[in-house]
Amino acid sequence: MKQEDTKEKIIDKALELFSINGYEAVSVNEIAKAVGIRASSLYNHYPSKQAIFDAIVESIAKQYEVDTGKIDIHVENVNKDVAIFNKISEEELFKKVYQIFEYSLHNETIARFRHMMSIEQFRSPSLSALYSKRYVDRLVEYHANIFKYLIANKEIINE
Repeated sequence: MKQEDTKEKIIDKALELFSINGYEAVSVNEIAKAVGIRASSLYNHYPSKQAIFDAIVESIAKQYEVDTGKIDIHVENVNKDVAIFNKISEEELFKKVYQIFEYSLHNETIARFRHMMSIEQFRSPSLSALYSKRYVDRLVEYHANIFKYLIANKEIINE
């Protein structure tokens, strides 16, 4: 197995285990066993369980941006989105938002990640902060920036 394939398999199996049992309950040995390698071999790819978790978070963020970008909604980039929103009908906008919603609910990897983060937000202050940042603060800021743009461009009135 090539190193990149092994790294991806480690991320996939770790996410699966974390989403079922929680981060704290899963050992490096369990991850290695699920991947089909020795724990010592796992350390050739990631120095720690935390590094695996960090790789999962980074991988999911990249996947989400690529996949939602195909729908033409870039939750990370208000300027791109507002430009798109200004060119489409309300029905088209609804369809895009619905696609994001469906993707977020039904994509297996995203659902596992969301489940893992939902479990861990109550067990770990640092993961709770990450969960809040990723799923609450970021979205509130994104929508606030959309409204700021609309107000600045007099598309809606700030009363």
